Amino acid sequence: MTQDTPTGGQLAAWLARLAPLAIIGGLLYAAFFVQVVPDLPEVVQPAVGARDRFYGITSTDGQLWAVGALGKVVTSRDGRQWSRQTTPITAHLQSIAAWDARRLVAVGNGGSVIVTEDGGGHWASVDTPAADGRKFLRVRTFAGGVAWATGEFGMVLRSEDFGASWREAMPAEDIGWNDVAVRGEQVLVVGEFGRIARSVDGGRSWGEVEAGVESSLTSVWMGEGLALAVGLDGHILRSTDQGQGWQRVRSGTREHLFSVAPAPEGFVAVGNRGVVLTGDRSGGLWHAGRAGASDFAWRTALTEFDDRWMAAGQRLGPIELPGT
Repeated sequence: MTQDTPTGGQLAAWLARLAPLAIIGGLLYAAFFVQVVPDLPEVVQPAVGARDRFYGITSTDGQLWAVGALGKVVTSRDGRQWSRQTTPITAHLQSIAAWDARRLVAVGNGGSVIVTEDGGGHWASVDTPAADGRKFLRVRTFAGGVAWATGEFGMVLRSEDFGASWREAMPAEDIGWNDVAVRGEQVLVVGEFGRIARSVDGGRSWGEVEAGVESSLTSVWMGEGLALAVGLDGHILRSTDQGQGWQRVRSGTREHLFSVAPAPEGFVAVGNRGVVLTGDRSGGLWHAGRAGASDFAWRTALTEFDDRWMAAGQRLGPIELPGT
C-alpha cells in the first residue's frame, strides 16, 4: 500500500466528517423540493354561526325559514338543526313570508326581492323597478298569491302573482313604512314618527290616522274589529274599529318593540334587550318578561312553531314567554 492510499480508518473519519453535511443537504432538499401535504380534517361551517344576525322568520307546514345578513337563508324542521339555502344575492334580507311550504318571498336592502317555488331549493331574484333601490323592511303574504311589502322613502308595494312582479300601492314620500296589515279591503301601514295610514279600498286611496305618539311604530296586526301596533319606547297602540281610532296601552316596558303576532291565548311581542311581552285576547293587558334568563339579545321577528315561539334577531331560536 502506498503512502497516498487512504487506510480504512481514514475513510471512516472522512465519512464521519461528511455525514453532517449530507444531513443538512437532505434537509435543504426537502425544504425546497418536497411538498408536504397535511392530512387535515375538513372544517364544515355551521349553517347558523354565533355572529350571524337574522332579521326575519316564518313557518308553515312544519318548517321554518329565517333570513338575515349578507343574503343568508336557513331552514329547519325542528328549530334546532338548521341548513343553509343558496341565494343569488349578498344584500341583507330583512323579512320573509310564505304562502305555503313551496312558495316564499324574502325582501331586503337595495330593493332586493327573491322568491322560490320549491321551498328554497332554488331562489331567484326578482327585478323590482318600483323599489328603485330602496330598502325593504317587511313583507306579508296573503291568499291568492297576494303580497304587500313596505320600506324606506314611503315604499308600499303590492304583488298579485306570488312575488313575480310588484307595483306601487302608495305615492313615495320621505318616511319609512315599517309594516303592513291587511284584512279584506282594509289595509294599515305603520312607520316612522308614529304615523299610521289606512285604506278601505285595497290601497287605491289612503287616509292618515292620528296615533297619539311620536315614536316610530315598527309592527302592526289586524283582525276582526281589533288592531294592534307596537313601536319604539315600549309603545303599544290598540284599535277596536279597524284602525280608525287608536289608544295607548300600558306595556310594562320602555324597551323598543319590533314585532307583534297573534297567539292562541292572545298576543306576543318581542324587542330590544331580550324583552318579550304577552297580551290577552283583547290586546289591552300586557305582561313583560325576557326571552330567557340573563337574555339581553334584540329580536326583530317571531313565529309560532310546533307549540313554541321562535324568534329572529341577535339570536335565532326559541324564546320563553312570561309566566310559562
